[in-house]
Formats: sequence, structure tokens, C-alpha cells
Amino acid sequence: MPTVSVVIPTLNRRRWILATVRSVLAQTYRDFEIIVVDDGSTDGTADMLAAEFGDSIRVERLPTNHGRSTARNVGWAMARGEFVAFLDSDDIWLPAKLSRQIPLFENQRVVLAHCRVGKTDGAGERLEAESAALEREFEIAEQRGYAYGGITRTWCRMYTSAVVVRRDILRKSGGFDARLSNFEDWDVLWRVAREGEVATVRETLVLHRTHPGNTPTVWTKDAAPWLAVNRKHLSELARRPIGADERLARANLLVNMALGEYWRRDLAASRRWMWKAIRADPRILTQPGHYVWCAPLMHALLPHAVAELIVERIGPDRYITAPEGQVA
Repeated sequence: MPTVSVVIPTLNRRRWILATVRSVLAQTYRDFEIIVVDDGSTDGTADMLAAEFGDSIRVERLPTNHGRSTARNVGWAMARGEFVAFLDSDDIWLPAKLSRQIPLFENQRVVLAHCRVGKTDGAGERLEAESAALEREFEIAEQRGYAYGGITRTWCRMYTSAVVVRRDILRKSGGFDARLSNFEDWDVLWRVAREGEVATVRETLVLHRTHPGNTPTVWTKDAAPWLAVNRKHLSELARRPIGADERLARANLLVNMALGEYWRRDLAASRRWMWKAIRADPRILTQPGHYVWCAPLMHALLPHAVAELIVERIGPDRYITAPEGQVA
């Protein structure tokens, strides 16, 4: 049996998927299987993969498009490995990716390992400015920690293509929630992180391809799934024993609810959630977890006109458009 099952969901990514699969085959760590789930492609992706790679990969064809959550769930349900690694079908792994991550699981408390990510354009050329900005975001995330209380602070900085998860823990988490149109990856990774330790490789071992075919987050539209994910986790925390990390996570989730309501411009609801967060953790007043928290925080503390003026002076786009949207 392979140690690692690499799951690659795809939908009409014929242009990029060959390079994606080859980047797995080029890994220095060799004990893996590759499972591609073709989620109803109409561009001949499955036939091309069969012709190119034959029996060296497993291809599961879904007759119609079900969405990336279902495709990922189909893939990891087929997995035979102890560990599952996800890879989007337009991203690239660098050769040492698995060899740097798998040894981290020698610590039995580790349930998830991830690494840093760089940016390329559609042609695969490195986007230096974007990659440098993302590097700084990873440094901030690593300083606050990748325990549950850290990664729930709005931008969890874990890309799906960069994670390896214990398959039994993934099963315990329930997998990806197909009801969510966005943030379904953060949902499952947050739940996995509650079950043990998250290990970090502080190296860029994945290249995320940025191109017009990505699905960007539009905050006015995607406030609904964002609120759904955070509401779901608040409900689950209410049914669990609460320690210090869970208390921090609860405060973060309350702020995230305030942010989601701010995105859809329900300022009264945003203020209510923010005050719940402040009561849960008064440090939010002096140590906001991320700069996007500042807009709902200003509206909770100040009269509407004053808050709007401050947000406008600082730059409203920073709060309506996040620094790093979810992409498929």
C-alpha cells in the first residue's frame, strides 16, 4: 500500500493538469499514489491523462460536475494511503514537497503538515512581488501559531495544495462540506487542526498558479458561505470541552461573524457580533488579529459617520477586498 495518496480534483484544466501531475511524479519521496477525480470535464481531460500517464495514475470520472468538495471527497474515499495530500489541478509541487513533510508525522500528535506557497502566472512564471507579499503573510501566521486558536483569525494561510493530512483524522472530520460554495477548505482544515498538532515547513514548496480561470472571492457574494463556516464552528465549539485554545478560537469566530456581516453591509448585526467578541476576549480592542478586523471594530466602537470616515481615510478597498481571496 502507498504511504501517501495524492488527490487531484479537476474540471476543464487540460491546459495545466499535465504539469501538475508531472510535478508529483517528480517528487523525491516516492511512496505515493495519484488519484485524479475528473469532475465532469468537457475538454477531454480524462482521455488526455490516460494517454499520457496510463496506469501510473488512477482517474475517476464523474459524469457531471458536482463541485470541488464532492470531487475531493470522492478522491480521498478512494485513497489507500495513511496520509492524504491534496493538489489543485493548476498548481505545482516542488520536488522536495513530500520528502520535507512526511517525516513530520513521526510525531504522532501531528495531524496535518503544510508549507509555504509561492505565486506564478498562467504561464508558470514566478510572480515575485506577489510571492514576497505572501511570504510576509506566512511569517505573520507562523508567529501567531497554527493551533486552532491561531488559524481561525480570519486568514488561516493554509492552501489546500500545501497540506498533508492523516487519513483517519480526515475521516473523523467528515471531509469537505459540499453545501459550502466557498471556504470549504478552511472548514475542514480547521476541524482537522482541532484534533492534534499542525506542523509547518517554513519553505516554499508549492507554486499557486494565478490566471483568469481562478475563482476569486467576491466578498459581497461570499459573505454567506463565510458566515456559514464560522457559525458552524461556533456551534461545534458549544458542544465541546473548552480550553484556552478553544476560547481564543471562539473569540476569533465571533469577529469573523462581525466581518461577514460587514461585508454584506448589515452594520447592526456586525456591531452585535463584534461586541460579543470583545466580551469574549477584550484584547481584541488593542490587538486585532488581522487588519481586516478594523472596519467592523470601528463600527462597533464609533458612530457610523465617524467610523465610515476613518475606514475611508485608511482605504476602504482593504476591508471590502481581502489581500488573498480563495481560489480554485
